Amino acid sequence: MLINLLLWLASIAITVLVLILCPCLSLWWSPLLLVGCYIIAAVSLVLGILVYAYTQRHADNTVCRRLLYRIMSATAEWVMLLCGIRIRLHHADRLPMNIPFLLVGNHLSNLDPLVTMAALRRHQLAFVSKPENFKIPVAGPIMRHAGYLPIDRENPRNAVSTIKKAAQQITERALCMGIYPEGTRNKSGKGLLPFHGGSFKIATTAKCPIVVLTLRYQPGPFPFKRTAYLDVAAVLDAPFVTENRTDAISEKVQAIITDDLTK
Repeated sequence: MLINLLLWLASIAITVLVLILCPCLSLWWSPLLLVGCYIIAAVSLVLGILVYAYTQRHADNTVCRRLLYRIMSATAEWVMLLCGIRIRLHHADRLPMNIPFLLVGNHLSNLDPLVTMAALRRHQLAFVSKPENFKIPVAGPIMRHAGYLPIDRENPRNAVSTIKKAAQQITERALCMGIYPEGTRNKSGKGLLPFHGGSFKIATTAKCPIVVLTLRYQPGPFPFKRTAYLDVAAVLDAPFVTENRTDAISEKVQAIITDDLTK
């Protein structure tokens, strides 16, 4: 939100300056100039961050990573606005503060990670995602440098390596990691797809809490097309995670999500 506010303030200042320096322009040009300045400022900021991230790609630069995450969070909020999605987060008080965690939940749409990032913008959250997303121009490099990790579930060796890296992100970088145990979108929107137990090895390796998040979409009031309801259904603390096997944790999480979605 701070970056968004600064961009708007800079755009307003530039618009006013242009109108003063160019008296031939009427006030009717103000909205067009304002939007144009905002777009140029936003694109310039993203490109600047990308260039900086590229120059620091071989370094473990915490400042760079935080800047990239803020860019992604702001972008997520913009996308939600453009898509007409209103976000409602329930039981946010259950979220661990100043403690990195593994976030798991049901998966309904390609927009789920963006919805979650916009809702949990106060937490530095990166997702384990499919490799295809990292090939997207501009977005791919930003995701990679912000701590996102690709996982190829068809390649067991690659998947194990990603799980280890995700655990390291939590323990060494204090990043919160998100993953969808279903592995893919549940296009039917009913129930849950079978869970991949390996998802929970991230938490058992990092010995961190697991935040169980449920997500549902419903038609929204005008001017919103949909409302995304996110609920922090439960938080499994670190002792529970370390004392149980991944299959037991998986069953527990499935029961929590199923129960919350049927309320």
